[in-house]
Amino acid sequence: MKAEEQPREFHPSAFILHPLRMDRQTQLDALHAEIRACRKCLLAGYDIVPGGIFSGKAGARIMIVGQAPGTTEVVALRPFNASAGKRLFQWLGQAGFGEADFRANQYISSVTKCYPGRMANGSKHHTGRGDRRPSKEEQALCRPYLDRTLALVQPEVMILVGGLAIEKLLVKYKLCEIVVRRFKSHDAWYESKPLSYSHIPQPTASIYCARTNH
Repeated sequence: MKAEEQPREFHPSAFILHPLRMDRQTQLDALHAEIRACRKCLLAGYDIVPGGIFSGKAGARIMIVGQAPGTTEVVALRPFNASAGKRLFQWLGQAGFGEADFRANQYISSVTKCYPGRMANGSKHHTGRGDRRPSKEEQALCRPYLDRTLALVQPEVMILVGGLAIEKLLVKYKLCEIVVRRFKSHDAWYESKPLSYSHIPQPTASIYCARTNH
């Protein structure tokens, strides 16, 4: 059951990283190393680029979850780089968040952590452009890493970027039911603390639509 409250306004100054206990951060550092060394999808036959892309520390109060890293993220070794990151941080800037401060104090991740490669010719979703959507098997292989990250970061607000993140993290709800609403999680670390979800479209998709409409 969801516990609904009246939407409240969040101010950027409220989302500064709190002092951390070393055990949580140490566990997160170890998890990061484990994710970067993971080769499960490669062994399952998927032609990914291994080495997870994410950023942030335990105690971040906002967590962004996207679909998967892209080609520029692999080179830069940071999430939401280049055009997708520019559009994302334009949106966040309108809410008062500077990119440098946000990257330093909040957490950014994705449903799958490695670059999945380009969409193949012949795919039913092939449009001649864009990265491949991670398969359900890849999503399942990577999901424990996302759950463990959530348990260590313990964010208060999650921003879900794109349809896949919404599907995986709010599977029980319709899109119209999740915008600016609060949900009480059944996970142990949220027993007495509600978790707020919001969503935004995939930045690269909005850029493509804007270009094709001109």
